Amino acid sequence: MNIKTILKHKLKNGQNDSNWDLSINNAFKVLNPNYISNSEILLFALNAKKIEHFDNIVSLLYSDSRLPNSDFRTYKKIFKYSKGESIEGRSKKYPIKEYDLSDWIESLYITSKWLETKGLNTSFDAQIEYIGCTAEVNVDGGLASLPNMVIDFLELYGFEKVL
Repeated sequence: MNIKTILKHKLKNGQNDSNWDLSINNAFKVLNPNYISNSEILLFALNAKKIEHFDNIVSLLYSDSRLPNSDFRTYKKIFKYSKGESIEGRSKKYPIKEYDLSDWIESLYITSKWLETKGLNTSFDAQIEYIGCTAEVNVDGGLASLPNMVIDFLELYGFEKVL
């Protein structure tokens, strides 16, 4: 997978390739390759429904990579949770419904924008765990999409783990 392949995919969906090209190249420049690989960046780009969603996750990745505990690579939870895989803590006790990576990226965008409009700040990990909690509720399926569920949860319950 390379930038040209991703841009062709985005063009098929009616998106502007030059903006995507700039955004992806910016991600390569600002994100430390010791923190995240270029192939993982491209995976996020390929699965982002909109450039705003991709730019948001790049911003979250950048902030997380600058923390002293960045060796934990918080973003890896997104890959596992999107597949419904069990990791320490949360999904060892409670199963998580599988949702596409694109739904997770969009849900992170929704959460980030909601927090921003409320003047709140939280960690990348707290956002991922919040969305994971939302995914637990719909483990048997049948409910709305993950992004719609996140919107509902934010409206009903707010966000407790703010900095």
